[in-house]
Amino acid sequence: MPNSETLLRRIADARSLYADGKYCSSLNESKKLIKTLIASICTETDAHGKHSTKLPDGTINRIEYLKNVNFLTTGESPHSWKHGGSLAGSRLVPEREHARIALSLALAFGQLLLLKFSNWKANGYGGLN
Repeated sequence: MPNSETLLRRIADARSLYADGKYCSSLNESKKLIKTLIASICTETDAHGKHSTKLPDGTINRIEYLKNVNFLTTGESPHSWKHGGSLAGSRLVPEREHARIALSLALAFGQLLLLKFSNWKANGYGGLN
């Protein structure tokens, strides 16, 4: 997967920033982890050349691209995972807990996307089993 070093660095940075009490920075790294993963999946899918849908810029547009090429279903919306406020519900959640929940969800959702992408790639960037 392209950007695997970047993905691993984002995880390490989010974790270490959280451990250092830099919760806002940790939350931002969790968001960047999902954005980087979405970008990587899109880039590799586009490079395969099976789909006529043009690869757009921007995370929101790339989420739509993944729906258009049938990687994501209409019920799946990583858009909410990309935004920190949606990760933990509201700003009424203490910053420390917000960052912890964001990191946990980013890791879980990231694993889901990677597993799904592995199957997607094995099926020629088309069908998912």
